[in-house]
Amino acid sequence: MENEIFSSLLFVIGLMLVGMSFASKRGLLKGAFYVLAGSIVTIAVKALFWESRPCEGFPFCPGDSGIISGHALVSMMFALAYYNKKEFLFFLVLALAISLSRIWFGMHDIAQVGRSIGIAVLLNYAIGVAFGGNHKKG
Repeated sequence: MENEIFSSLLFVIGLMLVGMSFASKRGLLKGAFYVLAGSIVTIAVKALFWESRPCEGFPFCPGDSGIISGHALVSMMFALAYYNKKEFLFFLVLALAISLSRIWFGMHDIAQVGRSIGIAVLLNYAIGVAFGGNHKKG
């Protein structure tokens, strides 16, 4: 679990650095909030449910649950924070590349990555509803 938190923290810092070069401060704060929400959901789901990873048994394979991909979920949450903004397409392509890399490197299977993207879309919608809608431009 500690390894997952440390890995997520490094990943979030990397996303934030990329985001800082493209986005306004307000957009970056929204992106940070969405990443935080995605990270909390990832940690909770992995703590509650267990599913083995495709790489299980190999020395490089993480020991936590593979039920969802934290990398896919968090990167998709970051991209969705920029929905209706000019940066959205760039971050969406980046999130999809990260998601595909999780399958390519054998850390997750397609169902696990698909679940992660689905959770990100639902979580994005829930946050939008809770905070007055995220379908406004600007």
